[in-house]
Amino acid sequence: MMRLNTPGRADCMWDIRKSRLTRILNSGDAFSLIELLVSMAVMMLLLVLVAQISQMTLQTSRATTSQMDGTESARKVLDSLSRDMNLMVSGPRLNAATSGLSVLGRITPGGSPELAFLTTGRGAAGSTSPRFLAVSYSATNDVVRRVHAPVDWNDTNLVDALGLAAQTPLPVGGGGSELAGGILQFGVVLLLEDGSIASLADLENPALPPPLPGWGRRVNLPGSGSWTLLQPVRYPAPAPLNAANARTASLLVAVATIDERTYRLIPPGDLPLFPQPTTADPRTEWEAKLATLDRLPAPVRSAIRFHSVAIPLL
Repeated sequence: MMRLNTPGRADCMWDIRKSRLTRILNSGDAFSLIELLVSMAVMMLLLVLVAQISQMTLQTSRATTSQMDGTESARKVLDSLSRDMNLMVSGPRLNAATSGLSVLGRITPGGSPELAFLTTGRGAAGSTSPRFLAVSYSATNDVVRRVHAPVDWNDTNLVDALGLAAQTPLPVGGGGSELAGGILQFGVVLLLEDGSIASLADLENPALPPPLPGWGRRVNLPGSGSWTLLQPVRYPAPAPLNAANARTASLLVAVATIDERTYRLIPPGDLPLFPQPTTADPRTEWEAKLATLDRLPAPVRSAIRFHSVAIPLL
């Protein structure tokens, strides 16, 4: 019996697929090489756009976070100082012998202002309540620090007691804390009754002839050195007022802030970026200075923020 050679099942399936593929190619329904290249180019373009959008979103998020961190640092410093100065012990609250009591100020060797004053605040919880609390604020590197020391009931010279919080070492019962980091500059100017501005830095000029203007006189305090008493209280206020006899109406306190991560991008040789303010609102002088700092990296420039508050003294 003769057997016929018939194609196997696999051969039949291959013939069918080959036939279909041939029909597709001949019909023109397949993608050409140019169409594939165009598709890949469009896909690459979309990927690049998505990457750019993601990068911009990340940069915006980082800038917003940096600004929020700087604002938070400024809030901690300015709120704490405002709260303490609202409790400040000044001449009108005391007897005539201490009517000159006010806030002390000076420029530290590092070029930043330091303020010291007495408050009716209290020390740490559980401690024996002192008569007053001597408080000082100063900036070192990029940190603003608050230091306090108790003033006992038997302390009769309250002007000398102003400097307790600036003594080294601190008196028994004293302490301190770092309020905030990322502080590029801590600045103070005096707003006088006549509307003019006086510079705390100018009072440090040894060539300034005595007597100092009516809003300042120098005092040497035991254990803490030379200071300027910013607002000796005199009644009544002289008329007409001028920069030589006007009292200090307010302290204008300002801070320039940056988040601590971006702070590390600033070359150490460029610090401090901003000088102590002299004749205007610190924010005005610092914004003008920032416009000239072309060498700063763009992330640093965008992260710097200025904040200020006026604290009444009269």
